Amino acid sequence: MATPQPVLIPTAPHQYHLEFVLRGDASTGDVIALVAQLWDPAFTGEQNAAEGAGVQSAGGAVSIVVGFGPDVWNTLAPETTPAHFGPALSVSTREGAVAVPATQRDVWVWLCAASYSTVLSSAVKVTRMFDSVATLAHEQHCFVLQDSRTWEGFIDGTENPGPFQAPEAAFVADGQKGAGGATVLIQRWVNAPEKAFEALSIEEQEAVFGRTKRDSVELVELPVTSHVARTVLEVDGEELHIVRRNAPFGSVTERGYIFVGIAADQSRVTRMLDRMFGVDGGEDSQVDALTQYTSAVSSSSYFVPSFDALLAAGIAPSDPG
Repeated sequence: MATPQPVLIPTAPHQYHLEFVLRGDASTGDVIALVAQLWDPAFTGEQNAAEGAGVQSAGGAVSIVVGFGPDVWNTLAPETTPAHFGPALSVSTREGAVAVPATQRDVWVWLCAASYSTVLSSAVKVTRMFDSVATLAHEQHCFVLQDSRTWEGFIDGTENPGPFQAPEAAFVADGQKGAGGATVLIQRWVNAPEKAFEALSIEEQEAVFGRTKRDSVELVELPVTSHVARTVLEVDGEELHIVRRNAPFGSVTERGYIFVGIAADQSRVTRMLDRMFGVDGGEDSQVDALTQYTSAVSSSSYFVPSFDALLAAGIAPSDPG
């Protein structure tokens, strides 16, 4: 059985998302050599100033996940690319307006740590290392808000499958191309001014989400335009799950979310997006009410190969222990 990268770890207090675009003159060998260094102590630990060495400090170690755009992974290891895996596509409304722009990039690095200083330090090191072969297209620090709340005050991630079901939903099954890997859709969503949502009554807010605000119980009478209703995907009577590892970002002037949609089959996430914007062709096609209060500004798909696939492609740290 292939060993997956840690995409299913519980959301850490602080995260950093880095998305890179490779330079035209970057060779396959260059990419392999640099990505292999991501798991060296210099990136996964904290610097010990007294000893001048990278060390794994308790509570300070960084979790690292790396994903590749379809063109890049097809070049590195086409034999382990999942069937039908392709770049993120834009999503348009029924009126033809672009609702989700496609901004496909080449390499995604996801860093998680207990403290902001630790995760930022690693993000700076990773970016400097990649500078010789890639341009940093986007960076975003995220964090856990209260008890995993959204900016609107609702608990996020309630619809995630439990620990016994999550691996099946997230990872390509044994015997298939890309076994042990996962497809991941990364999107940046920016919220409208909060006063627009706050002007709604609690009952109206709950109708937008489809859950109670205090304890996240699904509404008995679920509005067809609610976020819950629009993101439930059923095929032949069976609900198909994805795993979400979303995290908010924010400042005084801008707030939003990084959406992280993890699935064994890329089409699950794309079909959910179509349902959100009412372009899935279903009999109950409606627009997700939540899209009145937040807008997608980027969208990229990545394949997160298993450690076995990374090793087979020649991506191995100098000290694999």
